[in-house]
Amino acid sequence: MQGQLHTHLLYFDSQCSVRSFTRKERVRHFEVVLWKRKYILIIFTADARLSLLLSEEESRLGTALMRSKSADQLKSDAEGDEEATARMQICAIAVALLESGVDNEFLLAINLLEKILDTSAPHKSRCLQKLEKTINQLDWKGFGGIVGLLSRGAVVASAYETSIQALTRIIDVLDEPVVGGRDSLGLVICHVLPYLLFNFDAPNSLCVLVCTVLIQYCTDELKRLELEQADHPLNNLAT
Repeated sequence: MQGQLHTHLLYFDSQCSVRSFTRKERVRHFEVVLWKRKYILIIFTADARLSLLLSEEESRLGTALMRSKSADQLKSDAEGDEEATARMQICAIAVALLESGVDNEFLLAINLLEKILDTSAPHKSRCLQKLEKTINQLDWKGFGGIVGLLSRGAVVASAYETSIQALTRIIDVLDEPVVGGRDSLGLVICHVLPYLLFNFDAPNSLCVLVCTVLIQYCTDELKRLELEQADHPLNNLAT
């Protein structure tokens, strides 16, 4: 069925649960619509895998978005660029929804963003660099970075833990301007600190994850700066 266009509907509730589609297809284009109080990502595809939004338990297709290749075809830079572009486009949808004033839409955006960025640092960096170019082309006035948008989760009770989970996905790429840059580390700390203090006596898995990624970031940053001072703020934060 090569070249034939197929349509798949993915239904998202506020917890970003996903339904439907089993074929291995390549993204052509997609759009998001609101139908019966649920968001539907309509994906038009042809001959490749599309499974970015599904966990391993939810889908037989895995968690990568890749093109299926015939035996006589070789992987190329163009293929990787297409994958990064598709990832960026879905990421752009999530980032745009983060500005919604509706709590359920905000929660949906966080879950979608967290799933999209659940990948390796190089893939995330490539996606975010493309997203930055797109935002610049759109002339998005007042865009302050993904960290700034996620910080609203601190005042949305149903989204607080989820926003922290999403932050753990972007701390390792905090230097990317579209994320917020190194200056946004303070905002990250302010966002997660109340949660860590609340669970100080009995830290859960999310607390451990947050501390782990922050320690790793501080350690890497100290190495990058070639600093070893025991009284350096990043060293104090890491310990």
